[in-house]
This record gives sequence, C-alpha cells and structure tokens, in this order.
Amino acid sequence: MHQRPCLQSSSAGLLLVLLLGSCAHRSDRRAVAEGEILAGYLDLHGARAWYLRGRTAELRGDLVEAERSLKWVVRLDRRTPWGPLRVGAFHARQGEVTEAEASFQLALSRSGPEDAPAAHAALGRLLLATDEPRARRHLEAACPGPACAEAADAAHAVGDREAALSVLERWRLADVSEEASRERALRAERLEAWTLAVEDWLTVLESTPDAEVVEHARDVAARAGDDRVEAWLRTRGGAP
Repeated sequence: MHQRPCLQSSSAGLLLVLLLGSCAHRSDRRAVAEGEILAGYLDLHGARAWYLRGRTAELRGDLVEAERSLKWVVRLDRRTPWGPLRVGAFHARQGEVTEAEASFQLALSRSGPEDAPAAHAALGRLLLATDEPRARRHLEAACPGPACAEAADAAHAVGDREAALSVLERWRLADVSEEASRERALRAERLEAWTLAVEDWLTVLESTPDAEVVEHARDVAARAGDDRVEAWLRTRGGAP
C-alpha cells in the first residue's frame, strides 16, 4: 500500500514526528490516529494554561482578560465538561446567572455518567436562589456525588421530608466516611428520623468514640427506642 508522510503540515503532526521519529513506515490510518491523540493532548494542555491565565487575571481584577482566557478553555477542550464548568464558575462569581447557566448546561451536555454530578451540582447551586424547583432537581441528580448535603437541605427547606430522606439514603449508599456520616446524622435529626441518625452516629463512634459523641449518640438512640448504641458500648466495656 502507498505510504505518505504523517501529518507534517500540522503542529501536532510535526511534534509527533519529533517525538516518534520518521513515520513513513506507518499506515495512513495509524498515523492519523496518533496525530489526533497528540493534538487532543496539546489542546488539553493549552486549555489548562489558558485556565490558569484566566484565573490569574480574575484575581488581579482584569475581568475582560479573565473572560477572554477562560473562553479559550472551552474552545481548546472540546470534549470534556471541565472547560464550560470553569467558565460557568467565573460567570457565577460575577453574578452573571444567565451566562453561568448556559456554560453549565454546555458542561452537562458534554458529561458522561461520571462527570454529570458535578455539572448538576453547579446548576443546582446556581439556581437555588432564583428557581428552587429546578435547583432541587439538579441537586438531587448530583447525589450520590458532590451535592448530597445541599440536596437534602433544599428538600427540607420546603418541607419535603420524603425527598430529603431519599437523598440521605442514597448518600449513605455512596459515602460512609466519618465526615459524611456526621453530616447525615445531623440532617436526619432535623427530620426527626432518629433511627437513620443512629445508624450514622454508630459509624462516627467507630472513628471518634469520645465522651461527647457517645452521649449525643445515646440521646438520639433513646429517642429512637434503639438499643444499638448501648450494645456497641457494652462490647467496648462501657462509655469512655
């Protein structure tokens, strides 16, 4: 099969030649694929540089330069949601809700299952003050993920106890760390979901069995009519 030089007319192709040596022996298809991979790497690398430039400009108060630089992030990083998320965050910090929402929606359209919670969380936080029903939908879509606490709080704020409890349950399935368990337990108490609170306080006790936590967990367990905290203490020889 006839062989051709590999993408030497483009900067990505030239760098590919420099990095990999002569590519005349490679097939056209493989050469194009390698060139596209390297071009994508260069785009992402450039996007990071423009992001840092934009944030620096924002911090020194040059908002025109900041916006211009951050828009380059979106142009260069054409596949992932992180460029529009960063531009949206900039607009949100400036109080530009319409522009921020458009950027976050673009980020959501670029998101796969792993990235979508971050985009939903950004939209939910942005809309919470202006469009509570939509904000709640986005926050709940971000749990499990970065917005479980806010989703539970938003549901509780409008008296939707069932939705708040559902969020707490999904949060528990995703994160059983001490910090998350403590946050969930406090929210469960506000909802008077005492049994759920006991479950999380037991997790906290495994990491922080100090006297204050023990006494609080015992009080919550008494409200629930739940003897698991006392059973936990008996296995450890009593309260600290």
